[in-house]
Amino acid sequence: MIDIKIIIKYLIISVGLLLASFAKANTLEFTQKPLLSSDFRGEISTVVLLPHHPHQFISFSTFGDVGLIKQSASTYQPLLNAKHFSDDFQRLTALALHPNFAQEEKIGYATFYSAHIESASLTNRSMKLTVDEDKHMPFEAVIFEWQLSLSSDSTAILTDSRREVLRVPLPDSSVSIPLLSFNPYIKSWQKGYGQLFAVISAEKHYPNHPLFSGALLRINPQKFGLRQYTVPPDNILFSSNDSPSEVVSTGLGNVLDLTWLKEDENQFVFVEQLKKTTQLRKATLGDNFLLQPATDEHLLQQDIIFSNSIYLKNPQLSNEHFPLIFLEKTSDNWLLKASAITANISSNPIATIDFSLLNANAKPQLLINSAKQIIIVDLANKSLLATNNTSDVSESPVQTTPLEEQKEPSNSLYFIVILLMIAGAIVAVLFRQDDKYKNAKKLLRSHYATFTIDKEKAELLLFKRHEKTASARIAINNIMKNELYLNGELISTIDKNSPFSNKAEARIDQTFKEEKRHKMVDNKVRKVVMIIHLQNQETKQLCLYLREGNQRLTKARFEQVQQQVIDWCWLISHQLCKGTTEKRVIKPKPVEPTQKQRVTHTSIQSAAAKANKQETTPTHDSSQHTEKAMTNHKAPKHQDAKPAQKVTAKNEDNDEVLINSLNKLLELKSQGFLSEEEFNRSKARIIDKLSS
Repeated sequence: MIDIKIIIKYLIISVGLLLASFAKANTLEFTQKPLLSSDFRGEISTVVLLPHHPHQFISFSTFGDVGLIKQSASTYQPLLNAKHFSDDFQRLTALALHPNFAQEEKIGYATFYSAHIESASLTNRSMKLTVDEDKHMPFEAVIFEWQLSLSSDSTAILTDSRREVLRVPLPDSSVSIPLLSFNPYIKSWQKGYGQLFAVISAEKHYPNHPLFSGALLRINPQKFGLRQYTVPPDNILFSSNDSPSEVVSTGLGNVLDLTWLKEDENQFVFVEQLKKTTQLRKATLGDNFLLQPATDEHLLQQDIIFSNSIYLKNPQLSNEHFPLIFLEKTSDNWLLKASAITANISSNPIATIDFSLLNANAKPQLLINSAKQIIIVDLANKSLLATNNTSDVSESPVQTTPLEEQKEPSNSLYFIVILLMIAGAIVAVLFRQDDKYKNAKKLLRSHYATFTIDKEKAELLLFKRHEKTASARIAINNIMKNELYLNGELISTIDKNSPFSNKAEARIDQTFKEEKRHKMVDNKVRKVVMIIHLQNQETKQLCLYLREGNQRLTKARFEQVQQQVIDWCWLISHQLCKGTTEKRVIKPKPVEPTQKQRVTHTSIQSAAAKANKQETTPTHDSSQHTEKAMTNHKAPKHQDAKPAQKVTAKNEDNDEVLINSLNKLLELKSQGFLSEEEFNRSKARIIDKLSS
C-alpha cells in the first residue's frame, strides 16, 4: 500500500513547482541615479539615510559641513558647519542618528551625534576621559549632540540644541573617533536601548595602550543631573582594571567600519585596516585582544574590502547563512559579496557591478533602506545605485507591452493553484505536530542527553536518553576543546588559548537569564547543546536541554543545565589552561533560616489560645499552661536527644529554647493574653526548668 505521507509530500512539492513556474524570476539588478546635481562641488565623506524618508540623507565632510541631500531632486541643503562652533577645529570624523530619530515625543527625536577633532582645551574637565594624567595630550576628540527641526516642508538645525557630551584626550591628530554607532537590533523595551558606541582608532606608538590600540567605548549619552553622560552599569563586566570604565573592548586595531549582529546583541563585526590590506573580524563586547590576542576563529575574511559591511538577510539574495554584505573590486568590475559570521568559510559573490555603473575610482558606501534592500552610494562621484524595485515608480525603468500581446490569465489555472494551496496548507497543519516530535526525538537519539564526572578515574561519562549506564567514557585529558551552544548560537568556547573566566561566566548567566524571560509561544524551541572535541579529531555532541513550546523533552530543568555547564566549563578550563585560568569567584547564596529560627503567626496564635483557655479555668494556673505551651513549641527535638551529646551542645540548645520561649511570652503579653503577674510567673518557671 502506498504511504499517504509520501503522496502528500509529492503533492506539496508539486504545488511549489507549479507556483514557481508562474513566478517572475527575481534577479538583483542595479540602476544608476544621480545623488546630487553636477553643480555641487563640495566634499562628502559619509551619508546617513533618514529613517522617515527613503530618499533623503544627512551627509558630512571632514571640513565640518553637515547637509541634507534630497536624492529625488538632487539638491543639497546646508545645515551647519561644525568648525564655527570650535576655535581649534581640525576635522569632522563621524555622525550617527539616535534610534528614536523619527519617533515624535520620545527622547532622541530628530537628534544626531557628531564627533570631531580639535586642539586640547583646558576647560570642560568634567566631561573629559581620564587618560594618562602625567602625559600631555595635544588633541581631543569631542562628541556633540544636535537636534533638527523637522517639518513637512523644511528641515533646519536648532543651533541652541548643541550639547557637548564627551571629550577624549588624543596623543596625535591622526587618532580620532572614526565611528559613532547605535545597535539597531536592541528594541526600545530592552536594556541597552539608546546607548552610544564610539570607536577610538589605533596609534602606532601606543600598541599596548587600552585606549589607543583600537578601543570601543559605550556610554548613555542622555544628560543626568550635572553629568553630560553616564556609564552603563554593565560596562563593569567588560572593562578591565587598567582602562576607563567607558571601554568595553580594546586591542581592535585600526577599525574602519563596525556592524552589529542580530543573533547576539553583544557581538559585532569590524573591518580592520592593515598595512596593505583589510580584513573582516568578529568580536564580542569584553574582548581584550591585548591580553588574549585574536585567533583564527575571529577572522571571517581576508579579502581586500572596499566598502563598509552591512547585515542583511534577504530572500532575494538567498543569503540566509551569509548575512554580511560588502564590496570588493577586481580588475574588471565590482563584486557584491556575502560572508558568513563564522570563520573559515569563503565569501560568496551575489552580484557583479560593471565599471559603467560604479566607476573604478568610486568610494562606495552600502546602506539598507526601510524595505531591507541594498543602496550603494558613490561618495566620490555623487551618484547612487539602487535595485530596480527600490525606487519610485517614476524613477524606475519601465517596460511596456503592446496591447495585443497582453493576455488574460487562465481562470481555471488559478482555481487549480488555489485548491492545491489549500490542500497543502491542510496537510501541513495535520502533520506538523507529528513531524515536530519526530524531529525532536531524532535529535535526542543522535546526541547524548547528560553527563557525569568520575573524579577518581578523571573521566567524563556520557549517557543516552533514559539510560542509567554510561554509553561512553572519555578521559578528561583527552579533550582539546569544548563548545557551548544556546539555540544554535555559540556562547562559549574553551581551548588551550581561550580559558574560562568570571566574565565569561557572567555573560553565560546573563544569556541564560534573557532566554528564560522569553515566553515559549508559537512552538518556540529552546535548546542547549555542548560539543566536545577530542584529540583524535572525534567530536561528542550532547543535547542537555530541549523544549518545544510548553513541553520539555529532557529531564533536567533549564536552571539545572545552566549550573551544570558552568561548573563543567570551569573544570575543563583548569584542565586545558592550568596556568591561565583565573580563580573562580563564588557568588554567595542567601542563607535560609532554620526551622528553629522561624517564628510563624500560627504558632503564636496556638500558644495564645492555650494560655487564654487555661486562664478561664479556675482550677488551674494559666501561667503553668502558658509555660508548657511555649516550651513544648520549641523543645520536642531536645526531649529525644541522646545522653551522649556534649554538654556544650545541650547548653546552646537550652539557650535557644529560652530565648524563643521568652520571645513568645512577650508576644502574648503584648497581645493582651497575659497579665503582668502571669508573665512573671511563666518567665520564672521557664528559667527554672531550663536551668535545672
